[in-house]
Amino acid sequence: MAELLTTKQVARAFGLSESTVKRWCDRGEIRVTKTTGGHRRLEVVSIIEFARTTGQAVVSPEMLGLPATIGQGERTIQRAANQLFQLLTDGDENGAKALLVDLHMAKIPLAKLIDQVVSPTFARIGQLWAQEGLPVYVERRACEICLHAFRTLREMLPQPSSDAPLALGGTLSGDHYSLPTAGVELVLRSLRWRAVSLGTNLPVETMLAAIERQTPRLFWISATHVPDLAQRRADWMQLADFAAAKGVLLVGGGKAGSIAEPAEDLPNRSVASTPWLASMSALESLAVSLTQGKASSEPDLPVESASVEQ
Repeated sequence: MAELLTTKQVARAFGLSESTVKRWCDRGEIRVTKTTGGHRRLEVVSIIEFARTTGQAVVSPEMLGLPATIGQGERTIQRAANQLFQLLTDGDENGAKALLVDLHMAKIPLAKLIDQVVSPTFARIGQLWAQEGLPVYVERRACEICLHAFRTLREMLPQPSSDAPLALGGTLSGDHYSLPTAGVELVLRSLRWRAVSLGTNLPVETMLAAIERQTPRLFWISATHVPDLAQRRADWMQLADFAAAKGVLLVGGGKAGSIAEPAEDLPNRSVASTPWLASMSALESLAVSLTQGKASSEPDLPVESASVEQ
C-alpha cells in the first residue's frame, strides 16, 4: 500500500473533484505533508481514517491499497459471520478480506468484529472438524486467510505515538495458535497502543525477559492449547508474580482459562490481580480504562474464557 498520494489520486479514489479534496486538506480533515516544491501529499492511513469516520464512499478502493470489492456488500454484522464462514471454507481470501475491511470501514470496533464475526466462525469450523470430519487443511487455510486479513486491517490503522502505552504478549510453549494473539495485537493497536505480539510457542523464560527489558504497561497470554496443565499453571503463577513485582499488568484470555485457576498445591499469590478476560471487548474496556487512569489493581471484568480459535 502506497504511503503518500497526491490530491488528484485521492480525488479519483473518492470519485470527487480535486478541489473538494484540497478543501478537506485546508480544513485539516486529512493529514497533509508537503514536498520541497510545496505540493500536497496525503497519508493513506489518514485518508482511510477520514473515509471511515465520515462515511465518505470510496469508489476506487484499490487506489488506497484496499480490496477492490469493498462497499459492494451489505455491511451488517448480523450476516457477516455466515458470510465469513462460507468465504473461509471456500478458501476465498479476497472475499474474506473485503468482508472484514467492509465491517471495519462501517465503524464496527475491531474487538466487536472479532467477538461477533471471527470467533463464532472459527467455533463453527472447529465443530465441523470434530463432528463431521472437515479436512484439517480447510481450518488451517482459514486461519492463514484471517491472519492476512488482520495484517491488512493493521496497515489501515494510524501508527501509535512514541509515548503510547506499550503492550506485549503471545502464547506459551506448546501453544501454536497464532490467530488469537494476532487479534489481541490488532485490537490494542486500534486503541492507539504500541502493541506487539511476540508470537507463539514461547518459553516462559523469554516472556520474563521481555517483561524485564521492555517493562510494558500490559502483558498478555493467549491460551488455546495446554499440553501440560500443571506446568502451564506454574508458568502462569511465575509470570503473575514477576509482572506484579515489575508493575506490569498481566492479563490472559482464551479457551484454556483453567491455567489461571490456582491448583491446590500452588499458592494464589499474585493471581488475584491478573484478570482472565472473557472477550476482546473486555480487553478493549480494560485498555480504555488503563489509558484513562481508571483501572484498579483488580479490574471488574468477566473472567470466563472466550477468544478467537485457530
